[in-house]
Amino acid sequence: MSFPVDGDGLEPGLTVGPDGTLYGSSFWGRIFRVSPSGAGFKILCQTGAVEVDYRLLLAWDGALYGTTGSGGTNNDGTVFRINPDGTGYDVICQFGAWLSGWVCGGSPSPGLIQARDGALYGAFPSPCGPPDQEQYGFVYRVNPDGSGFKVLHVFRGWPNRDGEEPRGPLVQGPDGALYGTTSGGSRFPNSWVNIIGGGMIQGPPGIVFKINSDGTGYRILHGFGDPAIYPVNDGAWPRAGLTLGRDGALYGATTIGGDNGAGTLFSIKPDGTGYASLCSFRDQSPEGLLNWSDGQGYNSPSRELLLASDGAFYGVIEHGGQWNRGEVFRYDPVATNLTEVYSFTTNLWDGEGPLGTLVQGLDGALYGTTWGGGRFGRGTVFRLATPELGRAWQAPLFISVAALPGGSVQVQLGGARNCSYRLDGSVNLVDWQPLTTFNNTSGLMEWTDLDAVNYPHRFYRAAMVP
Repeated sequence: MSFPVDGDGLEPGLTVGPDGTLYGSSFWGRIFRVSPSGAGFKILCQTGAVEVDYRLLLAWDGALYGTTGSGGTNNDGTVFRINPDGTGYDVICQFGAWLSGWVCGGSPSPGLIQARDGALYGAFPSPCGPPDQEQYGFVYRVNPDGSGFKVLHVFRGWPNRDGEEPRGPLVQGPDGALYGTTSGGSRFPNSWVNIIGGGMIQGPPGIVFKINSDGTGYRILHGFGDPAIYPVNDGAWPRAGLTLGRDGALYGATTIGGDNGAGTLFSIKPDGTGYASLCSFRDQSPEGLLNWSDGQGYNSPSRELLLASDGAFYGVIEHGGQWNRGEVFRYDPVATNLTEVYSFTTNLWDGEGPLGTLVQGLDGALYGTTWGGGRFGRGTVFRLATPELGRAWQAPLFISVAALPGGSVQVQLGGARNCSYRLDGSVNLVDWQPLTTFNNTSGLMEWTDLDAVNYPHRFYRAAMVP
């Protein structure tokens, strides 16, 4: 589905409802829903704020919760609540009101989680903190009704060998503790790490941390760039949260470092032992594409990984892939191999720049969002099916049916690569005639029905050909 609203980009990811409906938000604060087939798209609410840059949380009470990077007291951002039918929008927390007297120039870091105690937990990046302390962000909790707001930990930054600028959502471990990453700060602030192009960069490379839900027990589990572990090829600058694996370990990604300077996948046990750099991403950026000023390599993940039903981890890269439009990748922790699942194409029909965290739908397929591309150039909601995720991967999916000048109709479908499909047409939904067959090699199938001009209306269906 191509997002039709002007001025928007679908940087946040999606949330799957109990009936399979997909819920999402645009960067400019429009909350929407859509079915997995692309039908039933509806804008539920305009929050009036910008920087909604992470997917919504479906909480135990059935409501959706999220954060905004503006709005509220002092325009410091909010936590909001909305019902899945679009009613009941309410701002439950205004950071500027709760943090009166604090120095804040950032916005809520992407993502809320609901822990086992029912409270919501999140992080606020730098610069933000008490006026008499270093201002490098903090971890907070708040109840779903807006009560009980509490700052659990204030990061003290690299001058104090602590983290700074927490990124991505927290994750709760089996022990009930909360785990996360910061993109800056470190116990090793002068570490050197590899960057794309064969060079190196020096600076505070970030940490993995642990904290109890009551704010006690804060501990740095790993400081990236530790010369005792990886003298030159550890990852650095993680800009995504962690994912709990089936083996109980925490998995994440960095945006630079590794063998090729393009970031790494890593794992670490909740007790801080067993840190491992699992694989290094490749440098696929054309000259001039890099922008180190925001601390992000364009060929590495900036969202946390999805642990799918096949036991593998899936993620997205904003750029890179075969055409530098972005890609979806898969990491198998058993076979320990990293593979490309899909490269976004140069014609932009499928979107450009996937940023939102992937989710797995009730049909087993993967769903995600892009910030650009699509029919209107404002981003897409996409579906991706693979053989590893069950039989649903073979089902064809209509992307668009559009009338062309002169009365012909252009039909676009998605489906599994290296499978064959048949497109049928009908004028009465009873008598169907085969129109064409596809040998789907790219994931996209497109056909122009020149004969449609001869009928007042035309219906289409598609099926896989054994």
